[in-house]
Formats: sequence, C-alpha cells, structure tokens
Amino acid sequence: MFINKLRQSVKPIMVLICNHPFNEQLANGTLSPKKLKRFLKQDSFYLIDYADALERVAHELPDPHHGNIFRKFANETIASERDIHKEYTLPLAQEKSAACVEYTQYLLSTAYAPNKPIAEKVASLVPCILIYNVLGKQASENKTENNPYQKWIDLYSNDEYSASADLAIEVLNDLGTTASAETKIKMFAAFQRATQLELAFFDDAYYNQKVMWPQSETPDSPSNETQPTDPTLARTLQSK
Repeated sequence: MFINKLRQSVKPIMVLICNHPFNEQLANGTLSPKKLKRFLKQDSFYLIDYADALERVAHELPDPHHGNIFRKFANETIASERDIHKEYTLPLAQEKSAACVEYTQYLLSTAYAPNKPIAEKVASLVPCILIYNVLGKQASENKTENNPYQKWIDLYSNDEYSASADLAIEVLNDLGTTASAETKIKMFAAFQRATQLELAFFDDAYYNQKVMWPQSETPDSPSNETQPTDPTLARTLQSK
C-alpha cells in the first residue's frame, strides 16, 4: 500500500512525536495543565485553518466519494475536537505562536495553490489525522487510572476516529496509486513536511519556544529550505 511507503518515510519523525514528553506525559496524566492549555489555545487557531484547507481540497477532489470524505472531516471531525476544548474552559489565545503560523500557512498555501496536484494537497492534510490516531491508541494501550486527560485519549483512540483515519488512508492510497512519478515525489514531500510541522507544534506547546522554523515557498524542494534553529526539528530533518 502507498500509505506504508509514506509512513516509512516519516518513521524517524514519528519516533520523536510518539516519545515526545508532551505526549508521554499526557498519556500518563502528569502533563502540566499549563502546557495543555497552551497547546489547546493554539490548536483552536489551527482547527479553523485546517477546516478551511479541508473544505478547499474537498471541492477540488475529482472523485465525489473522496470529496464527501473530506467534507466529513471538515465538519464532524473538527466539531468533535472542539468539544474537547470545551472541557478545559480556555480563554482565547491572543495570537498564533510561530509554530502555529508556520503550520497553518503551509496547509492553506498548499490547499489554495492553483498549480499544485490535488494528491499533494491531500498528502499535506492527512498526517494530522493519522498522527493523533496513533497517539490516541498508544495512550489507550497504556491506560493510567484517573488520568485527567482521558477524554482527549478516548477521542483519538475511539472507533469513530479510527474509521476517519482509515478513510483518509483510503483517499491517499487511491490518489497515490494512480499518481505520476513526479506527483508521488510531491506527495512524499508534503507528507513529510506536515509531519515535521506536527512535531514543531508539540515542541512549541511543551517548551514554549519561539524559534525560526524552516521557510520555503516550495516545501517539495528541500534545497530551498533553511535549517531550523530548534534542535529537535533539526535532528528530525537530518535523520531523513
């Protein structure tokens, strides 16, 4: 399956994400509420732009079945995630963090780019769905009693969310199977880039770092990117 090749290409980054102190401590219930609140405040910004990108791509997908899947993501999935935010009664963040800006700008610029293949656009959006399913299942398998974050874990590990992840894989596999060699390269680049930015998002929430993230108008051209000053992300890029 095409998804297996994509996952293999981001395996070093996924190790860092799964072993990230934010995710490990959330899973065992020891994460500082302050760190979770910082994450959720930025996630509230992220979800608005993510839903926008999903809707845009849904309109462009040539297969009506694929389009309906992405509209479902933009509506039902986003709504269910926002329910989690209500659990923690958060004041709104005043502005996006550097990591949130970098991630949302990348997703939106990719989704709205007139000349990018639709398969590349899909590849940029799917990592978010898959990563949280992996994290939810990982935490669920090592359940801690009286975990204050259990509802977060339940959301991302339940059957409904897992079914959404499977649908995302279905669309990605269908597009990857029929894509040209050139488009496949762009799909790999988009999938890797989005996964890197997920890691950066966790770094920002946990370490509260304002760093210079890689800047590039063409994320599928690594030679055009500058090296990040954040050491974790730098290690990730070097490991690819």
